[in-house]
Formats: sequence, structure tokens, C-alpha cells
Amino acid sequence: MTWIPVGITQRVTQLPSRGRERRDCLDQMWAQLLDGCRLVAVPVPNGLAEPDLFAERAGLEGLIMSGGNNLTPAFGTHDGSRARVPLSLADTAPERDRTESALLKWASAKSVPVLGVCRGAQALNVFHGGSIRPVEGHAGNLHALEVCSPPGTGFPVPDEAMSYHDFGMREKDLAPELTAMARSGPVIEAFVHAELPQVGVMWHPERHSPPFETDIQLLRDLFA
Repeated sequence: MTWIPVGITQRVTQLPSRGRERRDCLDQMWAQLLDGCRLVAVPVPNGLAEPDLFAERAGLEGLIMSGGNNLTPAFGTHDGSRARVPLSLADTAPERDRTESALLKWASAKSVPVLGVCRGAQALNVFHGGSIRPVEGHAGNLHALEVCSPPGTGFPVPDEAMSYHDFGMREKDLAPELTAMARSGPVIEAFVHAELPQVGVMWHPERHSPPFETDIQLLRDLFA
């Protein structure tokens, strides 16, 4: 069986004791989860001038946009319109916005599979013209999921999941090309693109130990 190189974006952190030093960070659990799915995790730096060229040179065959940091209105959309996100002054990373929007343009143009996780799912929705809003009760809470995708479409969804997000989406916030796969109450917890191999989930597959079988199947189905 072939191992598939999958790029994965990273959160940006800044340590006050290090002055202006900004660091790219990635949960070690991601490498373990992907290794179990025969996927090679390739961390993508946020300081690149041309992230799409990095993706080409690394031979990436998939992309995961991980969690962490908040989106800003400067996040690049597919048509160049202003990103429909609340103005947030905390935990933002303009260099990450640039990196992920460039990678999404590259992946969309080449139909490269994309999985957006938490912030990554929000970024996918915003990139395609959707919006996000503040939500309550979804940070650090285990909640049941209701599958809402039409029969025969979408990907496997767990019965329940732990989320860690303060922003999210309701049905009317989804971009036109996206279809909800799962929700918790009125909040969308997973969606799929109508034409492109792109999926967004608001829970963290890497934080479940052992991993959910549905998440393993999602990774294998999407990146195979």
C-alpha cells in the first residue's frame, strides 16, 4: 500500500519571553493519527512567500488545515471578496491566513483533497463565501451529533464528539457549495463540498485516544 504525503497547517504562537519570535506549532498526536492511516504528515510553515510552490515541491497529495488561532477579515476568499468573519483581536495570525488561503486556492484548482478541522473548517467555509459567528457551549463540551447529509453522500460521522471552538456556523452561514453532514442542535459540526473533495469537521480527530473509527475511515476515504 502506498504512503500518501499530506500537508498539514500549523497554529502560530508567540512567547513573550522571546520578544518578536513567532513559532509554528503542531500537536504531536497528528503525526500518530496520520501514521496509522498510512499518511505522511508534512507540516507547512507559515512564513513562506509562495505556499503553493511549497506544496508542489513537496509533492503533496492532500491537505489538512488544523485548529488554533482565529480567522481575520483579511483571510483570502476564492473570489477576492472580504472574508465574512467577526472582527477578533485575540489569537490571530495574519501569516497563517495568507498561507491557508493560498493553499486552498492551490488545492481547489487541482482538486486536491482537503480536510478542515475546527478553525480549518471555518476557513473552508469562509474561503467559499460562507460566514462564521460566535457560538456558546461548544468549547470543551462533549455533545451528540445528528447526521443530516442525504443518504449515500458525505462521510462517516461519530455519534458524539468533543469540540473546542467559540466560533461556528449555522445552516444559513454555509457557503452555497457546502452541504451539512452533521449538526449539534442548530450548529453545523461537519460539511462536505458539492463538487470538490473537501470536508470540514468542527471536532478534533487527533485528540481522541484511541481515535474514532469514523475519523480513521474519513481520513482513508478522503485521501485515498
